[in-house]
Amino acid sequence: MTNDNKMLVEQFIHNAWGKGRFNLVKQMVSRDFLYHASQSLETNDIDGFIKEVDGLHSAITDFDLAIEDIMTDGDRAISVMTLCGSFIKPVFGFQPNQKLVGITCAITWTLQRGKVRHINLMIDIAHLQRQLAAA
Repeated sequence: MTNDNKMLVEQFIHNAWGKGRFNLVKQMVSRDFLYHASQSLETNDIDGFIKEVDGLHSAITDFDLAIEDIMTDGDRAISVMTLCGSFIKPVFGFQPNQKLVGITCAITWTLQRGKVRHINLMIDIAHLQRQLAAA
C-alpha cells in the first residue's frame, strides 16, 4: 500500500502543479477533500485548490517542477517540491520582477482508499523573499 500511496502523491503533484490536468485531479480526490495552504487562513475544497494552483501557473510561467522527496507511512505522506520559473504576475502578496524564482513547498497528505483526502501545503515564503530582495 505504501508504494501505491507514494505513486498517488507523485501523480497528483504532476497532474495538478506540473501539468494543470484538473479533470484528472478531481478524480484523484475523495468527496470530502480539503486543502489548506500556509499563506491563507481559508480551507478550500477541490475547486478552491484548482483556483489557487491555476493562479500560480499564471504567475510563474515556463516553470519546471522538481519533486525533491516523498515519504509515506500508511495513509499519511509528506512531500517536498520546488517550482521554478519566470515571476510575471503578483502571487502570495509579492510583486513580479520578471526574473527566475524557485518556490519550495512541503506538503502533508492524508490519503484514504486510493484517494487524496487532505492536503496541507507550506510554502517557504522567506526563501522567496530572499530571492526577490537579491534581484
